[in-house]
Amino acid sequence: MFRNLRHNLSLRPFQHRTIMKIVPIPVRKDNYAYLLIDESSKTAAAVDPYDVAKVAAVAKSNGVEIVAGITTHHHYDHAGGNKVEFLES
Repeated sequence: MFRNLRHNLSLRPFQHRTIMKIVPIPVRKDNYAYLLIDESSKTAAAVDPYDVAKVAAVAKSNGVEIVAGITTHHHYDHAGGNKVEFLES
């Protein structure tokens, strides 16, 4: 049964592949921010950017521009870096 199901699915390679890299960034003793990097465009989204300087430094070392910020919830250790300056740095 599973063989037939797999056979019916399109297994052709994607014509356009987007490679996404996820980079964890330790921002506190028990918390991480993350960069979701689109390797093809060299852009990134920052997830839970508590420590803006650390996140910006990791983005720079990966050669990417941060174009979006995502906050998973309102606790300070996740949302504390939500500032206008974040996108300007």
